[in-house]
Order: sequence, then C-alpha cells, then structure tokens
Amino acid sequence: VYRVAYTPERLSKLGEEAAKKDSGFTTEDRIGLVSDAMTLARAGYSKTSGGLNLISKLSSEQEFRVWDSIAMSLGKLKGVWWEQPEQVRKAIDQFRVQLFRPVASRLGWEFPEGEDPATAQLRALAIGTLASAEDEAMIAEIKKRFQPFLASGDDSQIPPDVQRTIFTVAVRHGGEDEYNKIREVYDNPPNPSTK
Repeated sequence: VYRVAYTPERLSKLGEEAAKKDSGFTTEDRIGLVSDAMTLARAGYSKTSGGLNLISKLSSEQEFRVWDSIAMSLGKLKGVWWEQPEQVRKAIDQFRVQLFRPVASRLGWEFPEGEDPATAQLRALAIGTLASAEDEAMIAEIKKRFQPFLASGDDSQIPPDVQRTIFTVAVRHGGEDEYNKIREVYDNPPNPSTK
C-alpha cells in the first residue's frame, strides 16, 4: 500500500478537475485523492489545509462512496485533533456542517420504497454526520422526531436507517426520560437490530 503526496497547489487543481461534471476522474480516483490527502495530513507528511481544500472542491459530489470517504476522513481528523483548542475542533465540525447540510437538505428525511441503496446510504450518512458535528438544526429535528416515540411509543417518524443516530442524539441531548426510554427499548427490543 502506498500514498501519493501532492502539494497543496496540485491538490487544489486536482480537486477542481475531479469536481467537474465531465471529469475523467472515476469514483475510485476521487476516493483515493481524499484518502491519500487526509491520511498523509493526519500523519504529518502533508498540509492539512491541502486536504481540506481538496474536500471543499468536491462539495457538489453525488456519489455515496466519495462522501463516505470525506465523512470518515473528517471524523478521523477531529479524533486526531482532540488535544487542539476547542475553537479548532469546532471549526472542523462547522466545515462538516457546511459540506453535509446541502446533501441532507437535498435528500430530505424520507426513505421511499424502491430507492437506490446508495441514495439511502448517503441520506443516512448526511444525517449522521450533521448530528455528530452538533448541527443545531439537525439536533432540533431529531428531538422533534423522537418526541412522539418518547411520549407514546410512536416510532413512525424514526426511519430505521437513522434509528441509531436518532436514539444516540436523543440520549446525548436529552435527560433522564430519554435515557429511560432507550433503556426500555434495549431491555425489550422489537427486533435484534433495534437492540
């Protein structure tokens, strides 16, 4: 296994080309660019700004696998930077929100029957990434969707593909009632995947 280290200037140009609608870059090429740039940045072999700039150029990306690579790379970067000042860590979260909010807005919350699996995965990824980045609008929407479940057990507003995200956010941003409700689900799950 090897990584290709490009200069920040070269990454910027590659990002511009990769983002074009008629680009010669395949999905695998775009994933590789993101992975190489961010892995080398985390290891200290290249500038983080070059990788972040590359990712920003790919903000109009449509392919789930590229978005998954972007989400993983930014999540890992935040993990590596755990010791950085809070302002720096919040800036990474703001960047994640800036990238993923348009994706979530475009795809919405509905998981229609017969939908392409990659689209459903991208929707779940966008919702999960925004929740992980502490996006206030996403957290408010999740709390709103969780409320009927908390009050009466009505889970009709909790799509199965994002159930884990909704339950996690409900407990993290809720109180004793939310914790007890999720504990109740854990102790008496309707199916194994819910547990």
